[in-house]
Amino acid sequence: MSILNTDNSSTNLTIKITKYLLSKSLVHYVDLMEYTNLSRKTISKYLDRVEKMIAEYDVTLVRKRGAGIYLTGSLDRLRSSLPGCAAAEQSDDSRRLDLLSFLLELKRPSLLDDLAQYFFVSRSTLERDLNYLKEHFGVQLKKTQQGISLNNDELEVRQILSKLTQENWNQSLTENKKTGHLVQDFQLPDFLREYVDPQILSVVQNVLAEFSQKYNIRANEYQYEPLLVHIAISMKRISEKKYIDQKEIFDLTISPATQYLITLLEQKFKFTIPATEAKYLELYVAVFNDNFDSFSNLQVVGELTLWLKQNLSAYDDELLRNLATHLVPALKRGKMGFAVKNPYASEIKEKFPTAFDQALDLTLAIQQHFKVVLPENEIAYMALHLELFNKRHPHQANEVTLVIVCSSGYGTAQLLRQRVIESVKDVTIVGTMSVSDFMEKAPVTDIVLSTVPLKMAKTRVLQVSPFLNETEVELLKKVCDEVRKREYIHAEFMELLRPECIIADSELTDKNAVIQKLTKRLYQHGYVDQKMADSALEREKLATTKLGKIAIPHGGIEHVLKPTLGILTSQVGVKWNHDGQVNLVFFIAFDQQLESQMDDIYAYFYSLIKNQEIIDRLVHASSSEAIITLLENSELDV
Repeated sequence: MSILNTDNSSTNLTIKITKYLLSKSLVHYVDLMEYTNLSRKTISKYLDRVEKMIAEYDVTLVRKRGAGIYLTGSLDRLRSSLPGCAAAEQSDDSRRLDLLSFLLELKRPSLLDDLAQYFFVSRSTLERDLNYLKEHFGVQLKKTQQGISLNNDELEVRQILSKLTQENWNQSLTENKKTGHLVQDFQLPDFLREYVDPQILSVVQNVLAEFSQKYNIRANEYQYEPLLVHIAISMKRISEKKYIDQKEIFDLTISPATQYLITLLEQKFKFTIPATEAKYLELYVAVFNDNFDSFSNLQVVGELTLWLKQNLSAYDDELLRNLATHLVPALKRGKMGFAVKNPYASEIKEKFPTAFDQALDLTLAIQQHFKVVLPENEIAYMALHLELFNKRHPHQANEVTLVIVCSSGYGTAQLLRQRVIESVKDVTIVGTMSVSDFMEKAPVTDIVLSTVPLKMAKTRVLQVSPFLNETEVELLKKVCDEVRKREYIHAEFMELLRPECIIADSELTDKNAVIQKLTKRLYQHGYVDQKMADSALEREKLATTKLGKIAIPHGGIEHVLKPTLGILTSQVGVKWNHDGQVNLVFFIAFDQQLESQMDDIYAYFYSLIKNQEIIDRLVHASSSEAIITLLENSELDV
């Protein structure tokens, strides 16, 4: 436990002075007087308090007349007990974890200004951190004149602790030297040891191993980990007589499997598990293995598969099987408010944007039909299954045009033509020409494939042999890919831009206001219907659309009347959830006709994100026409 407590202002000030001393190698009374606005006499009294507080950490306060005031001894040990004392070196994530841990242990309300001083941050930074904890962990705060305090009930506190644990422990597999079996090993950071006892965790692992063996359960990690964490936290909380209130639990019947698990736990921990705790455990067991489903109002796999067929625009048997298998426990987790860990969610979102967007559409349908809200981590898992389907059934790519120029006669030209057709996909050969015909009237194509040396300013020329060897085939494929990306993607992107759909240099700073503004503009010009704003805002609740300094919000395709891209630029910046500001917003209004081009257009977005120079120029453009001209003339590496 930390030595810190924010119960009264005198303790706060003692901590504040201690942190100040830790941040300096040497200070004087005048420095402390300026820092605290206190008299020298009062400072002297607080230094006495500091001296007493730090003694147990093997740290000494030195006050030398004429020399100054400083600390000596085990300073690192003292720092470790003072969350936020090294704020300059502390990451946002680390500080927020410290803040969450602090709130969980807070016994009395604390003023925001006191908390800001305690963590060495500004009040605005503290408020951003609190908003992050609300959105990410479900933290609820109670505000009174005395300050703020945690307002979550015991059930919610356990869910917070469960999510906190799963996100911050390190898992590894270790071979048991005696049995040769692989055993899961979980390393807990120090701050979590206040809530999850490592010894209890080890005992629970053994209990679950015995439980799984009896019922022949082969659970994956996102089924196993929530149950493991919940039981470990519960055993500690029950031993401390912190029980879940009866009114917070569903009316469930305890299954034989859960009763067996309860018996094992009671034998190991030597106490009785209350009835309410047993019912809550039943919920976790239902997620742990589908055979013990007491929460039986969800669709069975067969019915879920039929529902998927009705709500997916394209599918195969493998996609249906994989999605249904994943969604059965996912819907249970969502219904019960259980979190699932997905360390690759951000990467999935960035690398497979089309699949993630399809998963969002499916999530909205799930929310409407099953009344279950799935978190972003679950959406990312669904996106993986959809991405694999997309790879199995790729859309027809945009074709590249090509002309063959050959000086060896008609027969050789036709041989080269046939070789291209057999070796390279998505190429349209507009003709085979002799050198003289080509010199007289060269057609406009993306590539010229020539058996003679030929130089052209604006067209890619490849000189090849009439037989087109394997090296030349690979080179032609590479050039085709480059041409398709640089020319066709750019053209597709530009085709979607309209001056009336662009708002330059907006002064709006709120995400919701920006989405409302853009959708209203698109509605006024006949591109979307009146429900687009609500649809887009609903999607934002599921997953943020922020990508660097760019955001790409969008709503359901059923609200699109004509496909377009809305654009809003902001020099002041738009606050986009808790994860920072954006300066450039693309509102995507695509219909079904553009489905085959989605990957290409997203590729263009990502090329924009990587080009800070173009982003800066777009943000500072003064008009919609200037924005379109800038994008028209930009050469992006896509």
